[in-house]
Amino acid sequence: MGMAEFERRRDEKIDGVFYDMSPSPDFTHGIISNNINRIIGNHLRGSICLVFMENLDFKYHPDVNDDYLCPDIMVICDRKHLKGGSYSGLPRFIAETLSPSTAKKDRTEKKRHLRTGRG
Repeated sequence: MGMAEFERRRDEKIDGVFYDMSPSPDFTHGIISNNINRIIGNHLRGSICLVFMENLDFKYHPDVNDDYLCPDIMVICDRKHLKGGSYSGLPRFIAETLSPSTAKKDRTEKKRHLRTGRG
């Protein structure tokens, strides 16, 4: 495996179990997520809040374990919980663009942790 291929691999850790998020979803997933990201980002101009698209791990129980999720869209307004490529605070907003391959997990396990975690 080349370095570029290794860097593209993404995963999530839920209840101590790693879920491989490779390969990347269909291009329509990216179009939808990008449209949501752009609309929210435009509305947040001049505020202290930031919008992230698929590139920031959300550590939903940082005091309990090292599990993390990778939301498609996440808005944060308290930057003190940003560290490296992760966030462990209380997100203001999270959105998931459902894909056929991940919809079941997104609607069950991931949704449960997004609702009951720190966020």
